[in-house]
Amino acid sequence: MELENIIGNDLNSPEIIVINPPSKMKAYPAGSSIRYKPYKFGEILKTSQSKFDKSGWVKSILEGVTVEGFDKLDMTYQDLLFIGLLRRMSTFNTDSFSLSYTCPECNAKVRVVKKLQDLEFYDIEAEALPIIVEYNESINLICMPLTVRRWIELNEIDKIDDRVAVFAMLVTNYPFEEAYKLVDDAKDPDLVDALSDVDILLGHGVNPVNCTCKECKKSSMVKFFSPEVLIDPFRESEGAPRSRIRFGLSPDS
Repeated sequence: MELENIIGNDLNSPEIIVINPPSKMKAYPAGSSIRYKPYKFGEILKTSQSKFDKSGWVKSILEGVTVEGFDKLDMTYQDLLFIGLLRRMSTFNTDSFSLSYTCPECNAKVRVVKKLQDLEFYDIEAEALPIIVEYNESINLICMPLTVRRWIELNEIDKIDDRVAVFAMLVTNYPFEEAYKLVDDAKDPDLVDALSDVDILLGHGVNPVNCTCKECKKSSMVKFFSPEVLIDPFRESEGAPRSRIRFGLSPDS
């Protein structure tokens, strides 16, 4: 995957166009666009605070994003995660990132460096959106990918880890409580298979990254954007930033 397939401007641009996010723009009306700005230093400090909650972190990413053709709260959650990474990388003018994780084989703390173009996506497989599921003779479920708006609602009711709740949030034509009961009560084998297919067809994001532990040499497929994985921008040379730092006061300071 080439860097220019993801961003339309260079990393120093005041506003960067996202051309090819994980959703491939399938979830948005034709002609829609997404742009983002690099973080300001103050924003980086604020988002690094340990007491910054998940919703606050998501909203901080959105503050630097502008869209045309739809409400930015209706951006898919996976697109937002990726744009959050792009915002941080553009701030540091780099196309590389470090990925830190704990080796599942020997428990060593591992840090590897990858380039943005090393990432591979899995795409929305649905031919067209929305997906309509025939629940029974009188009920159809209209389903779309999980949006930022729906993710925030899940977080507010503490249901992020409830798979039934997450699926219910994909249903757009019923209130959450009704959708939850419908999904939870599904028992017809064909319906269960259909609902499972919807989960697959709407899924999109970054594929796990192949990393090798330097201690035990064990290769692992590390899940991107997992809570256990730390991702940070990486700069090859520290010379340029350090050239702007002086130590001690001089007479002409």
